[in-house]
This record gives sequence, C-alpha cells and structure tokens, in this order.
Amino acid sequence: MNPGLQEQANNSAVRRFLSTLFSLNETVNRTEFAVLGLGLFVFKYFLDWCIATIGFGLPWSPAYYIGAIQGQLFQRSMASSQDPGWFLPVLLFAAIPFVAAGVALTVKRLRSAGLPVWLAILFFAPMITFAFFLLLIILAPRPEPAKQKVTLMRSLSIFGWLPHVHPKAGFATTASLTAFLGLLLTAFNVFALGVYGVGPFVGLPFCLGIIGAVLHGNRSPRPMRGCVAVAVATVATCAAMLLVTAFEGIICILMAAPIWLVCAILGGVVGHYSQRYARDESDIAVVVIGLTLAVPALMGAEASVSSPPSRFRVVSSVQVNASPQTVWRHVVSFPRLREPDEWIFRAGVAYPIGATIVGTGVGAERRCHFSTGTFVEPLLIWEEPKHLQFSVAESPPPMRELSIYADIHPPHLSGLLNSRAGEFRLTPLPDGGTRLDGTTWYEHGMGPEPYWRFWSNWNIHRIHLRVLEHVRTLAETESATRGLELGESITDPLKGL
Repeated sequence: MNPGLQEQANNSAVRRFLSTLFSLNETVNRTEFAVLGLGLFVFKYFLDWCIATIGFGLPWSPAYYIGAIQGQLFQRSMASSQDPGWFLPVLLFAAIPFVAAGVALTVKRLRSAGLPVWLAILFFAPMITFAFFLLLIILAPRPEPAKQKVTLMRSLSIFGWLPHVHPKAGFATTASLTAFLGLLLTAFNVFALGVYGVGPFVGLPFCLGIIGAVLHGNRSPRPMRGCVAVAVATVATCAAMLLVTAFEGIICILMAAPIWLVCAILGGVVGHYSQRYARDESDIAVVVIGLTLAVPALMGAEASVSSPPSRFRVVSSVQVNASPQTVWRHVVSFPRLREPDEWIFRAGVAYPIGATIVGTGVGAERRCHFSTGTFVEPLLIWEEPKHLQFSVAESPPPMRELSIYADIHPPHLSGLLNSRAGEFRLTPLPDGGTRLDGTTWYEHGMGPEPYWRFWSNWNIHRIHLRVLEHVRTLAETESATRGLELGESITDPLKGL
C-alpha cells in the first residue's frame, strides 16, 4: 500500500477511535461498551497504581474504587506518606480524560438502549456505578423513543431562552447564573462539610468553567475563545459573589485567584469540545446535571477521607554584626516594632508587633504579640546564648480579612492554619558576628496542599524577616553603642594626662 495512503488510514482509525471514546454523537452497542469500559478501567487502574506506587511510594488497590470502603483505605494510604501534597491533585488530573470518556460512552449506550440520556448522572454515583455498568451491558439495543427528542434542557432549567437575548446579555446571564450555582456549592462545602480542599479550589472552578461554556453554546456552538471567556467570567463573578456575601475577604480571593483561573480556563476548553459535539440540548443537560452533582460528591468524598494535617517547617536567617550574647537579649523579648510597610501586612495578614517574657529558663512563658492577638509560647529549650525553642499553647487568627464590610470571620480562619512550635538558633561567626536562624513549625488543612503551602511559607517568611531584622537592628545598635562607650572610656584617661 502507498505509504501516504497507509498513514491516512492510520490517522482515520485513530480519529474514529477517539470519536468513539469522547464524542457524544452516535451510539455504541453492548459489546463495544463492555470492551471499552473494562479496557478503560484496567488502564486507569494501571495509571493510578503507577502514580501511587512509583510516583509517591503509596500502596494502591482495586478496593479503592469501591465506595463502601474507599474512604478508610484511601485515608490509610495518605497517612502512610511523608508528603502526600501533590498526590490527590495529580490523581484527579489524570482522571479527567477517563471521566470524559466514561460519560460519553454512557450517553451513547443509553441512547442505544432507548433510555433517557440524563441517566448518565448515575456514572458519578458511588457503588451504583458498577450495577449501572452491568445493566447497560445486559440491556438489548432498541430504538430511541421519539419523545426523547423533547428538549430536556428546557424542562429542567431556564437556560433555553438565553440564545434569544442579545449575545452580550446572554454571556453575562450565563456567567451570573452559573456563578450563583458556584456560590450555592461553596455554601454547601463551607457550612455542611467545612473542608477547604481540592473540591472548592480545583473541582469547583473546573466544573463551573465547563458548565458555563456548554450553556453558552447550548443552541449554537461557540468558538474556543468565547467558551474560555465565559468560563473565566463565571469564576470571576462567583468570586465577586463570595466577597459580597461575606463568605471570603479580598486577600483570600486574590490568593486563590491563580488556581481558580487556571482551572476555569481548562474547564472552558473542555466545555468548548462538549458543546461542539453535543447532539442536542439533552446532551448538554447531562453535562450540566452530572457536573452539578459531581462537585458536591467530590467535596463529600474529600471530607470523608480527610487525614490529619501535615506539619511543615519554614526557616529564615539573617547575619548580625553583634555577639551572640547581645543578640540573645533581643531574641528573648523585644520592644514594639514600627508599623509595617509590606502590602501583605497592611492588607490584613497578621504581623508581629512585640514580644515579652515572664520568667527565665525552661518553663518560662514568652508572649509574642501580633496584630490579631497574642501567641502564648511556653519555653522548651533555653540554652543561652545558643538555642531558644518554644511550643505554641495559644494562637490568634492568621489574618484579619480585608472586606467591604467592617469585620468578617470566614470559617477557614479558625483551625486551618496553626503554628505549633518555633525556635531561634544563634551561631557565632568568625568575624565576631552572629547568624540568627528563626524557625516555625506549622500545620494547615487546606488543599491542594502544595499550592497553599507556597502561600503559607511565603507569609511566614515575611513574618520571620520582620522579627529577625528588628532583632538585628536592636543588637547592632546596642553593640555599636557599647563599642563607642568602650572607646570613650579608653581615651578619656589619656585626655586627662
């Protein structure tokens, strides 16, 4: 065969296979559904096993896919890792094409069996999924009833009239109503579950992006740019609603904005292809309803497998032109600091303003005063002038939210970021100076862990430097003053002669 024709045939076969997996058009018979479904499951298990065992050193078992015991096994697996922060995000990202293929195959098999395509939402139901899969393998094909052509979207929602309004108004209305759905799902996560993890920060913006894009093109397919734009507008509008309803403050929204926007853009891309290949409004209804149910399911699953927060360490250092003994005096306690210039502190993140101590030695109590309250720090190690270590018995909120309202208290300000211990180490340098290291051990219960760890480490490092530089100024000023006094005490007798 001509090489060119062979290549065209191969490309055509690949396109047909991808269309079978991901397109919402056409139908699949029982054999195709069984072979492709089992093949995808085996391949996904192999991929998850590689991610878990090779990538993160965690055990993996087929039992992890069984909803009744999934939570306990998954929690045990996460607890066995020293640093599982990237594990769940990578696992979820790897699942995206399998979810897309699974929904597409389910829709086409339902159509082949003459069943309503909205039953594809059962694909996301734990435990029921397996029985549903077996049922679709058993059911014989039959023609789709004519009544299935009724626009299910119109009967289940108000989005059917959007394309009849002005395009810009339709864009704004789609973004606003989808954002309101996001607000409701956020309220469910915050008040019913109390978990700030992958669900609200990855799953929610990704699904809102898809929903916004497919609704935007529910009568006529929209270009990629329009789908991504409405996805971003949806998440931005949802963020504005969180601010107006006092669910969140400005700083937390700005911190979450990068990951929200990335997930929204990815959702807009997926939504573009979903609305492009959707056969009718019923297919769009499947996507919207399925994702609307998938988000709280993800949030609930995350809440059920949540493990104790990991502990992290942040170390910051400065060099001081003073002896360790001089530096030690200003480490143990120091007077009030000047008002901060850093924007992050002016925006509401807690910052240190002074420190006092009651007693000396192990058992003494150091109090570090912050803009939001006082850290109570019982001393664990007192090795003057080398090493001072303390635990944290009481801690104030990590920030005061910047908001359009006078004072708000989002639930995540209580218990999701906790300082557990700290220390100062003083190392003498050859030139007579001192290297001063400040360390904080903290825990936080927000995910994706690597993303929020970046912000936590950055904020704590800013706090460290504020204290360490203040100590350096005090110690160097004292050292210089003593040097001047010593010089004067030596020269004065000579002047008298």
